[in-house]
Amino acid sequence: MIDDKAQKVKREYEYLRGIRQEVDVIRQEIADYVIPSREDLYYGGENQRSKRKGTHIYDGTAVSAMMLAADGLHGNMISPAMKWFLMKLPQKFKFLEKETEVRMWQQEYIEAIYSELNNSNFYAEMRILLRDGLSVCPGTIYAEEDFSRNRIYFKALHPKDGYFSENYCGAVDTMIRIEKLTARQAVQKFGIDSLSERIQYAYENHPNSIFEFLHSVTPRENYNSRKIDNINKPYESLWIEKSGNKIVRESGFDLFPYMVWKYAESSQHPYGESPATFALPEIKRLNIISKGIAGAAALSVEPPYNVPAEMMGKVRLGQHGMNYYGSDFNRRVYRIEQPSSFPVALDREEKIRQMIKEFYNVDFF
Repeated sequence: MIDDKAQKVKREYEYLRGIRQEVDVIRQEIADYVIPSREDLYYGGENQRSKRKGTHIYDGTAVSAMMLAADGLHGNMISPAMKWFLMKLPQKFKFLEKETEVRMWQQEYIEAIYSELNNSNFYAEMRILLRDGLSVCPGTIYAEEDFSRNRIYFKALHPKDGYFSENYCGAVDTMIRIEKLTARQAVQKFGIDSLSERIQYAYENHPNSIFEFLHSVTPRENYNSRKIDNINKPYESLWIEKSGNKIVRESGFDLFPYMVWKYAESSQHPYGESPATFALPEIKRLNIISKGIAGAAALSVEPPYNVPAEMMGKVRLGQHGMNYYGSDFNRRVYRIEQPSSFPVALDREEKIRQMIKEFYNVDFF
């Protein structure tokens, strides 16, 4: 039996995926040069896990600038070591803050939120979100209840997994993302009776087999606000087995559970811009120059040699290598001298480094 809701979600997934493809080409370049841990954004796959990271990078200025900016924002805005937010009543209720009971309630409310955040993985995941938002953009984090540990669970999404759209105000209100779970994890999350026979079989025989699920959260058009069950919430939540059309969980949220952070908005697409987007030409130019300087430096340290053919296998080119000649002093081993003047390239390299740091406000942090 084909579920109409599942079919609708899959059609919307394919549509949003097509919109993002053009954006991913640029995001992939940014990942290659700025955040190697996200190199599998566009052309990656399961075999990408074993691939060496950072092979495109010959100068780490952009990487260090991005991480310094992310750590600076984290430490100055949402550090667990400081009180970084307060709760204020709306202007029309300001007069109530004069009441002692109201102020005490505000303080208890704030302390309860801080306690929940400290009991969760919020701060660790926010560090990942900031790095994504300052590089491939945007950074996205998902919040749900972890009933097994009685806490809120946060997860920073890999940028390749989330596809979203905005409402007329420019706020993200629709998200479809891919979640990979082993058969054992799927049973823990959804219960064995909710899953297809294929996953049930895998759970019994190959519990670490990986399966893909789609999580769709969209505004619910028709619901009864007087009811408090999960089906009558402002946002509809559907979990679907990606390989089939089976809905494994249907519920809802009072608030949109995905928080999407963009460094800057873009007029061309909903995925936003980051400092790396603006600095990408300089980042690529710096890597070209650094690659050339590295090659020239290696050539000066280990230059090529002209060696007489009859001396093949008899030449010592290591440190303190001694090569003995016969009476013919013209038959000699000598190094091929290369020009080793790097001042212009080094000066240009340093100027571009400074430009990249300015994009990330490194001097401020």
